[in-house]
Amino acid sequence: MNWLQAHHPDQVNKSTAKSCFESATICAKPLCEQNRKRCIIPLRNVYLEVTAKGKILMHKPNPSFGITYVLDIGLPLSGTSYTPAAVPAQSLFGQFLKTSIPDQGVQNYLQEGMGYTLTPYTIHQVALVLKGAGCNGKSVMVRILSALHGRVAAMDLKNLKNFGLTKLVVRSINTVTKSATITMLPPQLMKVVNMARKSERPALVLTHEQRSTLQELSASRVASAREVERAKVMLGYADGVSIPTFSADLGSVGP
Repeated sequence: MNWLQAHHPDQVNKSTAKSCFESATICAKPLCEQNRKRCIIPLRNVYLEVTAKGKILMHKPNPSFGITYVLDIGLPLSGTSYTPAAVPAQSLFGQFLKTSIPDQGVQNYLQEGMGYTLTPYTIHQVALVLKGAGCNGKSVMVRILSALHGRVAAMDLKNLKNFGLTKLVVRSINTVTKSATITMLPPQLMKVVNMARKSERPALVLTHEQRSTLQELSASRVASAREVERAKVMLGYADGVSIPTFSADLGSVGP
């Protein structure tokens, strides 16, 4: 499109853009299918695989894994396994945890919740609700998590209908911050969060445009496996499919 804009600006339109995209997909090499039964966390220079027994293996990045995204994190390449080290107490982050989040239980909660978002399994992802007085580390933790993901959707809790949900497409993390118009979670949304593990789930109603967008994304061969899986989950949820059912269909194991 940039070449057309520079040489034939009169040909730049929606129809031409669609034709260029379709032509590119024909010439592009098909992506390898991602094995959804393996928990791969792709970093800049190494892929970490978390096994069912909790061991973390290290792999050199390779297209055969079918990974189409990367987290903005790097690790030294040495050996075939990785053992996370404790945060140095005198480091800047260590001092932040000590002064702003001294409660070990809260630290464990944040570590588990933030860690879930780094996995490719949407079934493992949870809603972290951080509430409290100012200067207690909430904004810092959100900024750290957003920096790791890169593709962030800033949601408005009062605009979750119609096209208000389109921000979620091709995003790997969704954040909601306190503002002058939102001083607390709406009661209905708290009900949704509290009922997440109950059989009587709140309904997800999709417009025709939203369903069409998700169906196209779920069948895409150029979108990342994470994006395709997220689209399939949203469609399944809207159609009333049980969480265990579409979890099994996607090859994921519930927490």
